[in-house]
Amino acid sequence: MPIIRIDKATNRVVGRVREVTGDDCIEISDDLFGRIIADPSAFEYDPETGQIDLAADYNTAPPAFDPTVLAHFVSQINQNIYVPELDVDVCISGDLGNHLLFALACAQFAPQTIVCNTRGRVSTVVVDKAAAKAIAKAFSDTSSSILKTLGVSDEPVD
Repeated sequence: MPIIRIDKATNRVVGRVREVTGDDCIEISDDLFGRIIADPSAFEYDPETGQIDLAADYNTAPPAFDPTVLAHFVSQINQNIYVPELDVDVCISGDLGNHLLFALACAQFAPQTIVCNTRGRVSTVVVDKAAAKAIAKAFSDTSSSILKTLGVSDEPVD
């Protein structure tokens, strides 16, 4: 059975340990461990009962989002994106998008030649480390621009 360590000061789950090393370690069922590992901040230890329960201050409500904004973002990011350094349009959707994503994953090991559809003109481009960086920057810039036009922050959230 898995063993977890509890922070006695806060009664929060600290993490998994290999063996019981003190009274701050407890054995739990595999099922409970699976739920805890998914989101340790959702659980706390009750020293009076010796049980682990959902934390009283845990917000179980799903995040509020506008499905229209999400759908608009997805449709926009799936369009062709121009990469000025390579003078090509690339896309992450469809068969050409699958090929691009594969090439980006392999670029660190060996250059990959892909097919692009740039303004109706079929061309090829070699995706090496430098090209992968340029493509990543184009997607990042486009994503940020789309988010800003939708009124959504592109700042990371912890």
